[in-house]
Amino acid sequence: MTVTAELVPTNLEDAAVVGRSRARRRVWPALAVVAVVTAAVLHILVARSAVTPAFPYDEITIFALAKYVAGEPVTLVASGGYFPLWAFLIAPLWWISSDPATVYAGATAIGVVLAVATIWPLSLLVRRVGLSRAQSVAVAAIVMCMPARTLQADYAMSEKLLVFLLVWAVVAGFALWERPTVMRGAVFSVVIGLSYFSHARALPIVIVAAIWLVALLWRRWRVAVVALIVLAAATLLVYQVSHALNAAVIEGGEFAQGEGFMDNLRDTRPGLILRALFGQAWYQVVSSFGLVVVGGVAVVAWCWREVRERRLGRACLVFGVVVGMFLLSVLAWSSWWNLYANPWRRLDAWVYGRYVDPFTLLLVVIGLAVIVRGVRRVVLWWSAAISTVVLGFTLLWVAPQAPTWGYVTPAHIPGVMPWAGLLPSEEFAEGTRLLPSLVNENRFWLIASLCAWAVVIVTLLFRSRPVVPAVVLLVAFAAGTIAADPASDSFHENNGNAQNALRALDTVEELTGPVPEVDFDRECRAPENRSPVAQNYMMFWLSPRALDLVYPSTDEFDSDVVFACDDWPLAAELGARAIEGSDGQYFSKLWVLPGERQDELEKAGVLE
Repeated sequence: MTVTAELVPTNLEDAAVVGRSRARRRVWPALAVVAVVTAAVLHILVARSAVTPAFPYDEITIFALAKYVAGEPVTLVASGGYFPLWAFLIAPLWWISSDPATVYAGATAIGVVLAVATIWPLSLLVRRVGLSRAQSVAVAAIVMCMPARTLQADYAMSEKLLVFLLVWAVVAGFALWERPTVMRGAVFSVVIGLSYFSHARALPIVIVAAIWLVALLWRRWRVAVVALIVLAAATLLVYQVSHALNAAVIEGGEFAQGEGFMDNLRDTRPGLILRALFGQAWYQVVSSFGLVVVGGVAVVAWCWREVRERRLGRACLVFGVVVGMFLLSVLAWSSWWNLYANPWRRLDAWVYGRYVDPFTLLLVVIGLAVIVRGVRRVVLWWSAAISTVVLGFTLLWVAPQAPTWGYVTPAHIPGVMPWAGLLPSEEFAEGTRLLPSLVNENRFWLIASLCAWAVVIVTLLFRSRPVVPAVVLLVAFAAGTIAADPASDSFHENNGNAQNALRALDTVEELTGPVPEVDFDRECRAPENRSPVAQNYMMFWLSPRALDLVYPSTDEFDSDVVFACDDWPLAAELGARAIEGSDGQYFSKLWVLPGERQDELEKAGVLE
């Protein structure tokens, strides 16, 4: 049986049954206040543990770009590069303080403000479903309580800015469609350009926006032409500025994020794509408790009506943005290397969510909006059926193959971290294919799926009383955030901490005076590719001191304090001595070259 206009609503307005079992008017304003406060509290609660960068590339590169934009000296970072709008936003923090901990705290605080502020454009978006202002705010705030959103508060990455701008871009697109004017077209294109400026990963929405504007030519050709010109100019400007700034702070001098994606495309095949597709779809269903499917059904039906009427309207814009990014995410993670060959086995590669989470947020909020408005039963039945297929196929085929015991980065799959405590602590025997049950080591998949299904059932049972599923979802998302936060806290504790070396350096300065510059041996490579990680973290944490990259085969060391490998080959030749207590991180140590400083440290007994 195919999905037709007779079986599902033809648009968002038809998806809701007007006036059905509306809650008393005072309920929704109260719920809106509670939901907004809850969203703010959850983001603040999660962000409390964000005292150190946990990503040596995603976060540190942005801070290097921000430092460069602020006019401060920057050591080159080992990175593929990142688009820099978020760096512009946090650059003034380097003017306020040169203390890296203070700058990081400021960046996470700005991120929390942006995340909570996203409730505003989200509420404007769902107002178009026909909700009251209070209902719209409540729906938007509830969705922003999802662990997929709240756990990002623990990191100073550009995701929160991307989400904020993406939602505004869709709101601007809706406004343009409702009343096409040159000004609205220009605003839409500028916001799309800013979204791209916030993250190179937003390129698909630029392509979708261009196609959508081409379709607008048949309706208002002058408006569409101006919007396309502005979009092209904005995209070109973003590309040029981003590449120029990255060239100034990245070793190698060239933005290279796209290279990995192309390598993945060459290393994939249909079976791998299917595994990644169902794994990521499972993640989206579970992390949203099925809302993404409800929103998807409504948008597809609405989009189908637009296509039949030979117009690409608002639904087609949302559909294109979400599908474009979902396909990119699936292709990015469907390589044989990511799923099987990488010795560093990763569970998050099988159910990756971080790339597409900002985009599926649109479907999630629309899904909750049509439920609150009074959704037709057939929409929920179709949603339940699709959810069952995704969950069932994943449980029976993907889960037994996936390395459930593998490495997990909470920021990559934040939506399923509430169930992180169910993950096995030991690797399965080679070749084991374990069908999930409630009691075996693969129970993570089944229990997470059942939790999502339970909320779907509540929505079906209380379809005529939408305040009930709204409250249930608010409680579920809040509880999920609280349950997921310890995993994110633990990740922070185990990553990004350069305190051993910093404490040792503080000791050196207390005993021998200031160390304005530390040299970094760029040719001594630590095991497990940890040298680039050490280089980036030390660059950040040494501020306001300078970190100077030295290639000993051609350069000489200018500083008498050097950060190098644990088993530094040049130590004996140069007469260098390691500082006691500076090891234990990144297979590297602080070394002191011969001279007055080394003599004083030797007398103090702090050298190995």
